[in-house]
Amino acid sequence: TALKRADAAVTAADEALHAAERLDFALTLREGIAAGDDCPVCGRKIAKLPPGEASPDLDRAGEARHAAQAAQQQARQPD
Repeated sequence: TALKRADAAVTAADEALHAAERLDFALTLREGIAAGDDCPVCGRKIAKLPPGEASPDLDRAGEARHAAQAAQQQARQPD
């Protein structure tokens, strides 16, 4: 049904937004650290930094979530 598809779209949009937020936070933690520094999460010495990732588009992820929620509300309206 339309409501089930809308619910699934909201769930997917929520997951995408949370993933973007986690990546953004990880990239923020990574700023200013280098090999030999202590890891800000676990405290171990960093032997080598992994390759960097592109910064997530949090605005786009938030807009997609908002659009999915609006479609979900529309699907809940009686015909």
